[in-house]
Amino acid sequence: MNAKTKYTLAAAAVGWTFLASQWSGKGCDFVPQSYALVLSHGMPAGGEGCKAEADGPQYTDQYDR
Repeated sequence: MNAKTKYTLAAAAVGWTFLASQWSGKGCDFVPQSYALVLSHGMPAGGEGCKAEADGPQYTDQYDR
Protein backbone atom coordinates (compact mmCIF):
# COMPACT_ATOMS: atom_id res chain seq x y z
CA MET A 1 0.00 0.00 0.00
CA ASN A 2 1.52 3.32 -1.00
CA ALA A 3 1.58 6.48 1.11
CA LYS A 4 -1.21 8.21 -0.84
CA THR A 5 -3.56 5.29 -0.23
CA LYS A 6 -2.72 5.26 3.48
CA TYR A 7 -3.44 8.99 3.82
CA THR A 8 -6.68 8.63 1.88
CA LEU A 9 -7.86 5.79 4.12
CA ALA A 10 -6.85 7.72 7.24
CA ALA A 11 -8.75 10.81 6.05
CA ALA A 12 -11.81 8.69 5.28
CA ALA A 13 -11.68 7.14 8.77
CA VAL A 14 -11.41 10.57 10.40
CA GLY A 15 -14.32 11.89 8.33
CA TRP A 16 -16.47 8.85 9.08
CA THR A 17 -15.74 9.22 12.80
CA PHE A 18 -16.63 12.92 12.69
CA LEU A 19 -19.97 12.17 11.01
CA ALA A 20 -20.65 9.31 13.45
CA SER A 21 -20.10 11.73 16.34
CA GLN A 22 -22.90 13.90 14.93
CA TRP A 23 -25.31 10.95 15.25
CA SER A 24 -23.95 10.12 18.70
CA GLY A 25 -24.79 13.66 19.79
CA LYS A 26 -28.40 12.97 18.83
CA GLY A 27 -28.83 10.00 21.15
CA CYS A 28 -27.50 7.15 18.98
CA ASP A 29 -24.97 4.56 20.17
CA PHE A 30 -21.54 5.59 18.88
CA VAL A 31 -20.47 2.08 17.83
CA PRO A 32 -21.87 0.51 15.70
CA GLN A 33 -25.16 2.41 15.28
CA SER A 34 -23.74 5.87 14.50
CA TYR A 35 -21.27 4.49 11.95
CA ALA A 36 -24.05 2.52 10.22
CA LEU A 37 -26.29 5.59 10.13
CA VAL A 38 -23.53 7.54 8.36
CA LEU A 39 -23.59 4.90 5.62
CA SER A 40 -27.38 4.78 5.35
CA HIS A 41 -28.31 8.45 5.97
CA GLY A 42 -25.15 10.59 5.82
CA MET A 43 -25.21 13.54 8.24
CA PRO A 44 -28.28 13.79 10.45
CA ALA A 45 -30.84 16.34 9.31
CA GLY A 46 -32.59 18.55 11.85
CA GLY A 47 -35.32 16.04 12.68
CA GLU A 48 -33.20 12.87 12.61
CA GLY A 49 -31.73 11.17 15.65
CA CYS A 50 -32.33 8.26 18.02
CA LYS A 51 -34.92 7.87 20.74
CA ALA A 52 -34.43 5.71 23.80
CA GLU A 53 -36.31 2.41 23.62
CA ALA A 54 -36.31 -0.63 25.89
CA ASP A 55 -33.95 -2.50 23.54
CA GLY A 56 -31.64 0.49 22.99
CA PRO A 57 -31.70 3.70 20.95
CA GLN A 58 -33.71 3.52 17.71
CA TYR A 59 -33.47 5.77 14.65
CA THR A 60 -36.27 8.28 14.14
CA ASP A 61 -36.89 11.12 11.73
CA GLN A 62 -39.02 12.79 14.43
CA TYR A 63 -36.16 13.53 16.84
CA ASP A 64 -36.78 16.32 19.32
CA ARG A 65 -34.24 16.83 22.01
